[in-house]
Amino acid sequence: MKKSQSNTRYFTRNLLIEASRLGLEWDYNRQISDQIAEVPDLEYPVTFFIDHHHRHGQPSEPHVRCLISLHPFTDDSVICDVPTDFFFKLPTMRLKRRVAR
Repeated sequence: MKKSQSNTRYFTRNLLIEASRLGLEWDYNRQISDQIAEVPDLEYPVTFFIDHHHRHGQPSEPHVRCLISLHPFTDDSVICDVPTDFFFKLPTMRLKRRVAR
């Protein structure tokens, strides 16, 4: 196996709290509970994301559905829908990943 590096977007505790607070205004299907404020201030990578185009079963403006790992705080993940511009303003980190050759 070879290691490759990639830029991965991530949330901080403050960004998770912001997404939770703004989630009510955005009114997307997947929102983060305000209990997210209980996580420590770490970097939580977006492990998967996809463009999404529906709100409550109806077509809507494009936005991004994110799967956010809460490791090492917990082995759980959360799913959150955010506006595209919010997603692309998230900071990035370099993660090393093993890839098959």
